[in-house]
Amino acid sequence: MNKTLVIINGTYPYQRSEDYLANEVNYIQGFNKIIIFPMFIYGHKKKSDIKDYPVPKNIHFFNSQQSYHKNILFCIYFILCHTFFYDEFWNILKQREHLYQRIKKFIRTSFKSINAYRDIKRELIKNCKNEKIYLYSYWMADTAVTLSLLKKYSKLPIIFTFTRCHRFDVYEYANPTKYISYRKLILSTVDKIYAISNDAKFHLEKSYPQLCKNKIQIQRLGTDEHGVIEVKKTNILRIVSCSWLRPVKRIPLIFEALDSLNIPIEWTHYGDGEEMGILQSKIKKNKNKKLKIK
Repeated sequence: MNKTLVIINGTYPYQRSEDYLANEVNYIQGFNKIIIFPMFIYGHKKKSDIKDYPVPKNIHFFNSQQSYHKNILFCIYFILCHTFFYDEFWNILKQREHLYQRIKKFIRTSFKSINAYRDIKRELIKNCKNEKIYLYSYWMADTAVTLSLLKKYSKLPIIFTFTRCHRFDVYEYANPTKYISYRKLILSTVDKIYAISNDAKFHLEKSYPQLCKNKIQIQRLGTDEHGVIEVKKTNILRIVSCSWLRPVKRIPLIFEALDSLNIPIEWTHYGDGEEMGILQSKIKKNKNKKLKIK
């Protein structure tokens, strides 16, 4: 039997996101077919809609033609027929904290995941019915809920399921409501969890020891090898940072540290984000003539 890998992700390759996945797909081997399903992309898409990424020829893409709003009756019917929804709802009610926000998030996740489940199942029945199916969720959140539903209810020949986990999909505190939907469903269903850091692995094993036992491995994110460029040695200390400018990254602290030094420094930063204004405001007040910033 042929082996098919189905990757359930967010928006790659139609929106500028998930750059590490764009790198990763170039190195996938051992499958006769690779299918990528961007869960949060809706409507008819053409190859010309892929603008920011070179796409390998051996990869197939498909996505939901309609959002869950237009398939709401199917979503409700699916919920009525299965217990996973009620189990999670009861867990939320027991915790009480951020109750309204958590219920709102939980319902939205449920409908999005069921909508994706419906479309992926249809596609696989149509084109991969007699193949060994491997499911890979790029995030351990909404996409992993869809993966879990497919494994539990689709009756497809699914051989193995696995998920990556990053940050917001690992740490409850990284979410405004301190809640991640269907955490126990995901952890109990997937065969393997690939964390990008030791801390993520430690957090999950400590928080859910029974559900995560012998399931987690470290698989770091990476980029292509571009080699080493030698530069002439000078008395200038050159610092390069590359990051999304958001509070958790704490990039303004780099400026504060460098601003306090009395040596020639050239700092180059790559990356935009919501803290760009804060960083630029700090830089405007820079009186250290030895610090040059790009």
